[in-house]
Amino acid sequence: MHKETVTLENIKTDLKEQIKDHCISLIGNVLLFAVFLFFLIFVIFRIVWYFLWCDYSLADIISGLGGQSLLFIITLFLLLGSAIYCATNIIKKVRMVMLFRDSLKNEVCIVKDTLVKSDYIRRRRGGNIHFLIFSQYGKYIVPYENYSWSSEFCTSVGGVIIHAFKGTEYYLVVSKAPYQKVLYAYNTNLFELDDKLETTASLGNYQY
Repeated sequence: MHKETVTLENIKTDLKEQIKDHCISLIGNVLLFAVFLFFLIFVIFRIVWYFLWCDYSLADIISGLGGQSLLFIITLFLLLGSAIYCATNIIKKVRMVMLFRDSLKNEVCIVKDTLVKSDYIRRRRGGNIHFLIFSQYGKYIVPYENYSWSSEFCTSVGGVIIHAFKGTEYYLVVSKAPYQKVLYAYNTNLFELDDKLETTASLGNYQY
């Protein structure tokens, strides 16, 4: 099979696309967090208002809600849990954007690793999340669109998964220690590195 050559500019294009996608997702998470936080603050404010100005105990407030007390408690905890979940996602997205930006500014780290398996997480909305598991560097979440610069292998996530066979070697663009996250993956059956690019030694002892 004919292989397409991956240049440094190609890698930077892919990393920039990832930064853009993560930033869009980050904005969505921030907006969602703001909504949950608004309603959570509103509920807490109502409780505090009853405590301070109406001299009610928490038991009085709950009992005053009658049959809706259980729904009130569940709603409160759902809002709190959702806000924490969104905040955690925001932190993860910010960290990933920083790792991508750092890789663009500094020398790109490329390693070779072997695919252990491909898998996915089923979601009701927004499509499934597909990922690859490598022997040394662990999980890599496959983007929905890949290799936009390629004339032959520009593909959706499905095209990446079709060629993801156990034991296949990949060129991995990896962030520097201590995170050592897989930022992008190139199947060696489809791609070869430009002569100006070289793979580096393993960045650490991470084992999946």
